[in-house]
Amino acid sequence: MIRRKKVYVFLFSLIAMLVVGCGSAETEKTEDTDGCIVVQVPEGETVQSLFSFESKQTLSLSGAASGMVYMGFLSDGNSVVWVSDSTFLYVPGEARVESAIYYRNRLRDDPIPYDEFKQ
Repeated sequence: MIRRKKVYVFLFSLIAMLVVGCGSAETEKTEDTDGCIVVQVPEGETVQSLFSFESKQTLSLSGAASGMVYMGFLSDGNSVVWVSDSTFLYVPGEARVESAIYYRNRLRDDPIPYDEFKQ
């Protein structure tokens, strides 16, 4: 009987720690460490007018993330990803096709002004 109580107390404690741990993880602000930057396109400009791409790729996503995603590859080895001409995602290094949904989701982050990006 005492052993059974100890097991129940242990399980209850374990569940309580998991619940408390999950709650604190939600309130912490996570910092993006991928080096990608979301940038606001200046009024009257387009993403394609801002950069000279070596090559471009258009991806059509389906499902919950449906829509077109455009990837432009720069001569310095970096990339630019965009969905519309309002913002773009600057990706250090070559953007990967298999990360298209991740890039699309990152485009929802708050952008910085283009002038700040150019500095």
